Amino acid sequence: VAACAEPRLSLHFVDRVLCAAELNHLAAVIVCTKADLAPPGLIEEMRTIYTVPGYEVVPVAKGREEGVE
Repeated sequence: VAACAEPRLSLHFVDRVLCAAELNHLAAVIVCTKADLAPPGLIEEMRTIYTVPGYEVVPVAKGREEGVE
């Protein structure tokens, strides 16, 4: 789980967590909170980066049903 804004998203942090998951043979999904506050294009950029190696990027935001099941 990583905030897309406030504090600013660190892709380096996301990469480190994904590496730790891979090393421990754990499945990982990237959940981006505060998606409604994300800079324009950030969610799309993350999907471009992380879906190629097989990770799902799920944006969630307060008051929105997107990404919540």
